[in-house]
Amino acid sequence: MTNNTWSHQPTAHADRAGHRRRVEEQTELLGGADLFRGLSKRQLREIAKVSGFRRVAEGQELVKEGAAGSVCFLILDGTARVARNGRTVKQLGPGDFFGEMSLLTKAPRTASVIVREPMECITLSAAAFRKVLLENPQIALAMLSMMAGRVAELDRQVY
Repeated sequence: MTNNTWSHQPTAHADRAGHRRRVEEQTELLGGADLFRGLSKRQLREIAKVSGFRRVAEGQELVKEGAAGSVCFLILDGTARVARNGRTVKQLGPGDFFGEMSLLTKAPRTASVIVREPMECITLSAAAFRKVLLENPQIALAMLSMMAGRVAELDRQVY
């Protein structure tokens, strides 16, 4: 990341009602993402409890190709471009996610992601996500199926 001072932190809450409202809002938003398709409301709520929220300015590099990563991003608003070796390979917008492999592996980032329009996103750290998976193994099974499907789709595109 360009801004080395930022790290994922679950969204702070000032009061109990505000915290509940934030968790419910993020539960709904997570439920709309392909990454979490097939998860129950209860499972989504467990992930929402450890998720964060971030606003990002235009031009900021959220993810740097080759760098270590530990945060997954789900775009709520705004756009970004995905670049490999300096070339744009994909555009991202609301509902898209990136960095999901960092939730499960310590492999370097395979591409850079640069914000094109001011962005709002939900963030999820690998450490928090692993804790949720250990407490809720059914989430791991559901996500493994989704990720295997994504790898198969990429395989079809390449070969």
